[in-house]
Amino acid sequence: MSTLFKNRQDRTLYVHDGAANYIVAYVFQIILQFLFSIIIIATMSLDERSAFSTTITYTIIICIVNELSIALTPLSYSKVLGQNYYKDMGFKKKISILDVVMLIGMTIFLIVAFSPIATWVAEIFIKSGYDPNTLSNIVVDSPLTLFLTIIFLAVLPALCEEVLYRGMIARAFSRKSYIFAIFMGAFMFAIMHGNPIQFVHQFMLGIVCSVVYFATGSIYASIVVHFTNNTIALVGGYITYLHPFEIPLYANILMVIFGIILLTILLYVFVVFHNKDAKIDGKLKSINAIFKKTFAQNRPDYAQEDKTLDIDKQVEETGLEEMKEIYAQEVDLRSQDEKLKAKRALILANLLAIVMLVVNTVTGYIG
Repeated sequence: MSTLFKNRQDRTLYVHDGAANYIVAYVFQIILQFLFSIIIIATMSLDERSAFSTTITYTIIICIVNELSIALTPLSYSKVLGQNYYKDMGFKKKISILDVVMLIGMTIFLIVAFSPIATWVAEIFIKSGYDPNTLSNIVVDSPLTLFLTIIFLAVLPALCEEVLYRGMIARAFSRKSYIFAIFMGAFMFAIMHGNPIQFVHQFMLGIVCSVVYFATGSIYASIVVHFTNNTIALVGGYITYLHPFEIPLYANILMVIFGIILLTILLYVFVVFHNKDAKIDGKLKSINAIFKKTFAQNRPDYAQEDKTLDIDKQVEETGLEEMKEIYAQEVDLRSQDEKLKAKRALILANLLAIVMLVVNTVTGYIG
């Protein structure tokens, strides 16, 4: 059998594993959407399909299909490689009530800061001929619709997407560096939503989710942020439907300025709060140093690296310099192989993401 399907000896996630999970999720999504389309075509006429595509039921089914593809990815990856990758995601690490309050607060500031920017971006695309109705047919116009959308568009995505994008992808990318994991993970997360209008807000949401995930080592932290973001958006849509209003330009500008300031402050406080020794001689440690302390303790690859250092020390003490040199060469070869795999996988993953974004954008223009 190919080494791809060979069981691993530990639960180490490499950078190419993160990129592979991204690709696999897209493959699952395409397959499941195709099967759903076949069922619709086989059971409905053209007029019935057209009418059905505008209903909340259709939106919910599409959401379930998409989230199912996301949920299947880490599960299948774990089975193929013979490892329980859920074990190190941070499900055992609890968060406090104070954490939840702070997480909700920073999510509110996130929305305040970047919703106006998202609106301005949407207006630019709409004026250029983009049809936003190709994105979604959701109109939250009743308490029942609000309840259903919170379940299927807030709870379900928060659980499934955080497991994949933070628990698998960002965690894998953190092997390179936490800064890389935060921004590359957020980029892929934003593109996954498939349209240019949502990119800015989803990119910032991905950054915040990754930061709180690495700061706490708990998947629940990013789930709270994601769920709060989607719920506020849905409730806000319902309020706007009942009582339409328009925010003046100067108010939007103030929202962006104060939102960014408050979000930055609260994120800083949150990270320092979970890293009591984050300051040394009055200076904040590097992001990589902080997250390596709070997050890496649950990673098996770090435990393996510590063990490797012990072996290296023992070899040095015994005076077996030739063995040490051979061992160093083997480590270097493994490192080079890992970097090559990471480069290739990232190129493929980003190429796929950009192609899908272009296709969805073009679809928005041609209807």
